[in-house]
Formats: sequence, C-alpha cells, structure tokens
Amino acid sequence: MLFKFCGDRDCPDWLLAEIGSLSKISSVKVKLLCVQVVNGILNSQIGFDKVAKLTADSKFTTDDVKGVLMALEFILKNSTKFAVDEESLVNELTQLGLPREHAVSVSKVYADRWPDILAVLKEQSLRLSSLDGAPQWRLDYVLESSTAGEVCQPSVQMKLGVKQGDAVTPVH
Repeated sequence: MLFKFCGDRDCPDWLLAEIGSLSKISSVKVKLLCVQVVNGILNSQIGFDKVAKLTADSKFTTDDVKGVLMALEFILKNSTKFAVDEESLVNELTQLGLPREHAVSVSKVYADRWPDILAVLKEQSLRLSSLDGAPQWRLDYVLESSTAGEVCQPSVQMKLGVKQGDAVTPVH
C-alpha cells in the first residue's frame, strides 16, 4: 500500500516495527514525545531527560526509545515534506496499525507545527551559491608578449562575487 507521508511509496519496514512500540505508550505521552521531537527538529536539541521520564514506565530499552523518536521524526518531517493534510495523516497512521488516539495526537502536533518544520527543512535543504552583484569582466587581445613572443589570442578576465550564507567571496 502506498502512503502520502512516505512520498506515495510503501512504508519502510523499520517504521512498521516502531509503530508497534509506539502503540505501547499512552496517546498523551505520544503527543509529548512529538513535542520533544519537534523541538529537536527546530532547535537541534531534544530534552532527553524529559523523554526518559515519558518512557520510564514502558520499560523501553535505549534502542527502543531511539527507534520511537526516529519514527516520530520520520513521520513529522515526511508529512511536512510531502504536504500531507491532517486528516490523511490520521487515516494513514491508523492503516499502519497505530491506534486512532495516537494518530490523532501525532497529527495535532503536526498540524500545529508544520509551518515551523517546513521553514527548518527549507533552510537545511541543498542550496547552491548565488552571485552577489553583476559580474565584472574585461577582454584583452594580446598581440605579442615579451616572454612568449607572438600570441594573437584573446584573454578574458572575470570577477564574480559568490555569496554563501552571509559571506561574499570574490572569485577571479
């Protein structure tokens, strides 16, 4: 089956396995974990002590907790990337076996924070350098040189300002 939040592709097997782990946690804790994951996406810092408190009673191993966090990050980032609406996300997550209350919790956090996630994803996407200002150029036709003798070839010199982030680097 194809899912919108997976880019109209089949759901990865690892995500299916983690949905089983997510189902063992209450929907309120899933929502709070989603908030921590969104904070990690936006600030590059997840509150691991809060995550540990949320998952303490579920007897998860460290690997289980990491898997659950990665599953939520995958769902939130891909839903944003592929512009999935809230209702479709709920339906697709329930089709994958996540209880409806859990799916609603995830989709509510997604619906509230998708513009912020989108801004971060755009900022992190591949960017090519841009030119700063108009290029400066000069064309010389060298007839003869004291070192090379007769040349009779054109010579072009260009100066470009390449902008990467806030820095402008001259390139000759």
